[in-house]
Amino acid sequence: MSGMSGVPRRLRHGALRGVWHWPVDASAEEVEAIGGGLEWHTVVLDTADVESKEAFLQACAETFALPSWFGMNWDALVDCLSDLDVGESMGILIGWRGWQSLAVADPEEFATAVDVFGDAATRWQNDEVPGAVVLVGEADGSNPDLRVL
Repeated sequence: MSGMSGVPRRLRHGALRGVWHWPVDASAEEVEAIGGGLEWHTVVLDTADVESKEAFLQACAETFALPSWFGMNWDALVDCLSDLDVGESMGILIGWRGWQSLAVADPEEFATAVDVFGDAATRWQNDEVPGAVVLVGEADGSNPDLRVL
């Protein structure tokens, strides 16, 4: 992808809220560039080798540098994501790469993870912090059943 021309307008302009599917194989660097252009705190979560709830929560703990009190459960994850330190950033962008592994291996836990991200995005919006979670990449046989960019 050269520049921002291949990025959907709503994403490029920070108009997204909630959880979306962007069926493009964007790299972590490209996702970070989008967030940087918006002056948003950007985190790229890569779960290409994750096929269980436990492995997903561990990946989140590491990627988001969650506090020591994080209880490795869904409720604690939504609480931690809701309170991410964004510093002086204008919003939050999470790019989730490799989500297909969990979606195929454990569709129920994948659906719960998507719900958790949706709950966190709602909390950000309630706090007047713009934010979006974008599932990056083609569906590869899984059905994310999400709004597509």
